Amino acid sequence: MDVPAKRTRYCYNPNPASSQLNLDTLTSRQLAISTATDEQAIDFAVRLGLISRIPGNCPQCQNIMELYKDSGEKTQLRFRCICKKSLSMLTNTFFENSKLPIWKILALIYSFCNFDKVTKAAVQCEVDDEYACKWFKRMRDVQENIISNLGETNIIGGNDHVVEIDEFHLYTPKYNKGRIPSKGATWGFGGIDVNTRDIFVVPVIQRTKAVLLPLIRQYVNPGTTIFSDMWPSYTNLEKDLKDMKIFHRSVNHKKEFVNSEEPSVHTQTIERLWKSFRELVPKTTKMEMIE
Repeated sequence: MDVPAKRTRYCYNPNPASSQLNLDTLTSRQLAISTATDEQAIDFAVRLGLISRIPGNCPQCQNIMELYKDSGEKTQLRFRCICKKSLSMLTNTFFENSKLPIWKILALIYSFCNFDKVTKAAVQCEVDDEYACKWFKRMRDVQENIISNLGETNIIGGNDHVVEIDEFHLYTPKYNKGRIPSKGATWGFGGIDVNTRDIFVVPVIQRTKAVLLPLIRQYVNPGTTIFSDMWPSYTNLEKDLKDMKIFHRSVNHKKEFVNSEEPSVHTQTIERLWKSFRELVPKTTKMEMIE
């Protein structure tokens, strides 16, 4: 005859060491120490807002549930009701139905936020490459949902603000060895506010004026001073955007990187941004995943 798991009502005592951590400067060692036990890992996930210790109402009888410690549960914590309805503390959370312990998932999240490669994350978090790849995809899906639900676009610039705009080649097929991108290559177009470092980036198939001008109208505030190179699509930009009172300055990259007559006019800020983007998009990335 099986002995039933021992159940006791659970009282939450926050971990003082975890509450003192600064997430902006969190190191992998601090994370490991703070999630050494299941209870510490749960406490850390609660602090991140990934798990709630508030039981809420029972879905069956609507009575308020209580948190119990159950030695037979993976997390040892369950929500229970007087009607005997029982729910895992991980129900409807990021960790639901996971076969990995919470500390490993938190370690994978940390690696993902540090832009670690999947293979490196798998070694550091002590999981198979398949699991690491699966969780990285899941976290990318979360990012996509957040971005798509933002609603409003990120409009940058404004009076007394300088915005550098530029296009860049986002992806080159694996066997294209030359500098000239292939016919079906994807380009990116974007801008960065030099004053605030706010950015916008969108994928584009063509870099014609008919494509780029509407994007400038969509993402750049009126009254902005725009710096660009001398790509033909930017010719007569002030005239084309006269209603927005846009001021335009350019630099001829065939001759110089900085405008010799106006040294403050250049696109070096956004060129550095594109370098970062290329590092984040592996050359083997499938086209349907880029956007």
